[in-house]
Amino acid sequence: MFLFLLNLFDGADPNRTKPVNFRQCPGQEHQYFSLKKFEIFHPKDTRGIPLVIRAIAELNHKVEDPKLEIQLVKGRIPYFRKIDDLCQPGILICPASFSQLVYGIQITLSPIIPVGDYTLRLIFREKDKKLSCYESQMPIVDLDLERYQLEARIKIERELWEQYRREQAEKKG
Repeated sequence: MFLFLLNLFDGADPNRTKPVNFRQCPGQEHQYFSLKKFEIFHPKDTRGIPLVIRAIAELNHKVEDPKLEIQLVKGRIPYFRKIDDLCQPGILICPASFSQLVYGIQITLSPIIPVGDYTLRLIFREKDKKLSCYESQMPIVDLDLERYQLEARIKIERELWEQYRREQAEKKG
């Protein structure tokens, strides 16, 4: 479910997060939340593997009870939708104005979701009002299991080789 900032990337290599290019959603005139940083950890962009999202935003208006809606859409078809209350310890103390928001979540995409290009949308809402909206493109591909296992094996062998070289250098020096 929720993984907040302290344990957001527990077990994942934070160097493999991808800063994401995001843009304001079409038709959104005002932005109550200014998105400063938006990162995705999604190994191999494959379906069935957990997707971790981290967003840092600044609130520049007063809000009472904001929500964040996360959508994964292909064309006009929504494949995933989640609404979270932002008034939680560690995220935002409400009512709030002019404060920073750090949000993180882990989502597991269905292994049968169709491959293709998707739009990931972050929509900040309060009651029926859309406060802010940002979107980013995200590809979803099939996992080539043999290639994935080969890459993992090569990585382990590389690490073992580096460890062996360090041990040999310590013995000489």
